[in-house]
Amino acid sequence: MRLINKYSLSLILVSLLLVSCSKRRMAASKDRIQYSAQKSMWTVDKDYYMDDSILIHFAVPHPKELAVRTPSGGFYYLVYPRDLATIPQAKPLYSIAEFLKIDKHIFYPTKSKGNPHDVQFKGNQLIFKKTGTYELLMSDNLSTDDGTPFEKLIIHYIHENKPPRV
Repeated sequence: MRLINKYSLSLILVSLLLVSCSKRRMAASKDRIQYSAQKSMWTVDKDYYMDDSILIHFAVPHPKELAVRTPSGGFYYLVYPRDLATIPQAKPLYSIAEFLKIDKHIFYPTKSKGNPHDVQFKGNQLIFKKTGTYELLMSDNLSTDDGTPFEKLIIHYIHENKPPRV
């Protein structure tokens, strides 16, 4: 009779330990998720390095235009109406119709380009060029100051390779 009680007690303790660890792990992963205010876009990590891939999730439906504001104030259109294409060589990341259907996009910092809001550039330019805070902006109309609501997701980017894990 005593062996059964000891065995049962051990089983209960192990179960409690597993539940406790699982809850801590879930809380830690939730802390890493970065949301926009309306939670229409989010990412899992707070910091990204040059050799990372930046996975952005979108709730569907979501606004139809997408852009990035850089730490130095630069602005890059990523998804926009064709009439905003001031330079023929610049191409959107997706058409608006395609973008409205997607639920995620991966940015590769060493390759991701956008249409700069600056006519001196001929074609799409590299977005992630220096360390700092980048703002991913999404709205139904990014090219106006008429009060159209927009969502903002903050991404902290470090312009160097990720340090090796010790």
